[in-house]
Amino acid sequence: MGKFQELLEKKHKDFDEEINRLIKRITQLRKKVETKSSEDKKVHKKLDEVIYKLRELQYLITEIIELDQETIHMTTIMAMELQFTDAKHFTRDSEVSTMLIEMGTLAESFYYAAYRIMKIFEKLDLPFKSEGIQSVKSFLSSHPEIVSRSIGSSLDGAGPMMKSEVVERHNTQKKDRFNDRGLYKNFEEFLKNMNWALDTHSVHFQKREQPHEKRSILKRVMDRFRR
Repeated sequence: MGKFQELLEKKHKDFDEEINRLIKRITQLRKKVETKSSEDKKVHKKLDEVIYKLRELQYLITEIIELDQETIHMTTIMAMELQFTDAKHFTRDSEVSTMLIEMGTLAESFYYAAYRIMKIFEKLDLPFKSEGIQSVKSFLSSHPEIVSRSIGSSLDGAGPMMKSEVVERHNTQKKDRFNDRGLYKNFEEFLKNMNWALDTHSVHFQKREQPHEKRSILKRVMDRFRR
């Protein structure tokens, strides 16, 4: 448990620092955008929302990691107590169930916030993909055949994982079909690809732009931002 605790604390520190760096980058980018036109103001609003959503993710990941630590700790205690008394086990089990419900609610908000950032970047001509975020968000918002959703902790450091039971059409047998790599792994991929979008898209825009083609406001800003 000591090593696992250290692993989660390191992940929390790394996530916190990376989010702060991204907020700084977006803030600097925002300062490069003039506010002379209505289009400029729209870009400002979109960048403001990205900063807000990053702070939201920063809060959510902190809460999720704390709950993940508590859940693993409580589960370990339950395993030790089980051989002595059923009453204590029932109490612990109820506490763990409550924590998992809370963690699932926070995780769902987390995935929607991350996906919203991806959509804003797409509108700003800075698209990037994050397979983990996209697959979980799709899992949460669709698939009516799913009869139950749950979340569970992982001891390998991958993070809380979404699980499901589904009923196939013309088949009443339940099957676990969704494969989630883990919230921490998904978030690492998301942060890496978001940085990639900020690092590379201005060069990409320059390469694909025609000599007399009018560039978007953000493309011009990104070009200046990289100089």
